[in-house]
Amino acid sequence: MCRGKNNSSLNPQQLLSDSAQCNAGPAAFWVLGFLLTHPEAMEAVKSEIRCLPSLQDTSLQRHPWNLLEAISTPVFDSVLSETLRLTAAVMIRREVVQDKILRMANGKEYHLRHGDRMCLFPFLSPQMDPQIHEEPE
Repeated sequence: MCRGKNNSSLNPQQLLSDSAQCNAGPAAFWVLGFLLTHPEAMEAVKSEIRCLPSLQDTSLQRHPWNLLEAISTPVFDSVLSETLRLTAAVMIRREVVQDKILRMANGKEYHLRHGDRMCLFPFLSPQMDPQIHEEPE
């Protein structure tokens, strides 16, 4: 990002680029993590990618990736969508305003001190709601 500049001088295209990179990294991490832990899904995605017509050409001449082929990957699209559904969620940042003991359902306790900063993850989010998705996990 543009360090040392005030917000009014930030280039909107730079902000969009930074935003895309901030989202693409975690998405790639979680998709790769899913594929590495689910060999059958990995094989299905690899098989789909190998069957793309632009990869069938065995000549040494490079052909540009055809955008229409890139959007014709239903298996990969499904893996990406499901991975994002399970992992993408809002993180809530808060500053502790008074000392507090946070007790978890499993009995574990956390001592939060005034001035501490914390990040909360609402596990029960729309992505995990069984009324929205039949099998959320």
